[in-house]
Amino acid sequence: MKITAQLLSLMNGAFLLFSIALVVWVAVKARRAKRLQDQLIAGLDPDAGDAWFRVNVSRPARFARLFKLLAFEARGILVSSADHVRILAVLPSGERIDRSFIKHELGLRWVGNAGLASSNLHWIGIGPVDGGLMVSADTGFNALQSREATADICRIIDPRFRLPGVALSEFALEKNPASLLAVLAFFGLLAFTFFDGVVWNQNELLEFGKAAWGTVAAPLLALPVYAGLARRRVPSRESMTLAALIGLGVAGAYIPAIKRLDQWMAAGGAVPVAYRLGPNASLEPVSPGPPKINYSSRKEYWQQFKEGSIHHFDLTHGPLGLWQLDHTKLDGELKRFYEASQKDGKSAK
Repeated sequence: MKITAQLLSLMNGAFLLFSIALVVWVAVKARRAKRLQDQLIAGLDPDAGDAWFRVNVSRPARFARLFKLLAFEARGILVSSADHVRILAVLPSGERIDRSFIKHELGLRWVGNAGLASSNLHWIGIGPVDGGLMVSADTGFNALQSREATADICRIIDPRFRLPGVALSEFALEKNPASLLAVLAFFGLLAFTFFDGVVWNQNELLEFGKAAWGTVAAPLLALPVYAGLARRRVPSRESMTLAALIGLGVAGAYIPAIKRLDQWMAAGGAVPVAYRLGPNASLEPVSPGPPKINYSSRKEYWQQFKEGSIHHFDLTHGPLGLWQLDHTKLDGELKRFYEASQKDGKSAK
């Protein structure tokens, strides 16, 4: 037991150190990218009169990667002149990006915040699909402003470009059937967890049995939920948020659900099981199989019985392997005992 505790402590410490190192690494990389961006701005001709914007830049292959620590490949600038758009950036390797696109052949397209590859930002594509560049307005770590700022860049570099509806306003959850269904499902799970887990089903879960794996697996439902929402054109940020909420909802509803399911599947329902009273209000089953019951928080009640005395509890044990204690009868006895104790205490005073 001590070895396990020490191992868990070491693992937690290692994870904390890794997390701190990762945050520091990302901060250093982002700061260096910002410094390179400032150097590019300092090199612009102030007399040219061109409009310029701070942007995030990625080449198509880098942008397509789903999992990346930084959303962008480089921080750069987009310069809009009368007849062309120029994009400048310096990659971490030192390689310089300097691409110009003629405005009437710009190939501008709105990509938006679609999937994990977008890294929670809104993007546009400039130039050929395979050989162009992916650009997003540089709003720092404030992803909420990304849509408006990127849409404004589109308006400046190509006033004739028709922005899609998703670029003009924030996504409305209630207007997409998939996102609306996810919201309703979350609140349904929340209601079930409260009412069936707290109000209606009073059975106490003593042991998980075969269903223990579900406590880890249940939240993983968030992954297919995210994929389904993304396929139905729900933006990545909203998809991630809704998927996380569904994962939390399923995790909360899992225990009440398997308790209720195991009760329904148990052939004989609740059956009385004999227990022997041990020290400190611990109760051991007379026959092997059922789990121990610990009533140390109510040891005043159990002190009235002799150690070794036999007591019966109503337990439900279904095919899922759960052990559930129906303590309705005992709750009544406990209530009467403590009420009587309070009356005796008042009388003594």
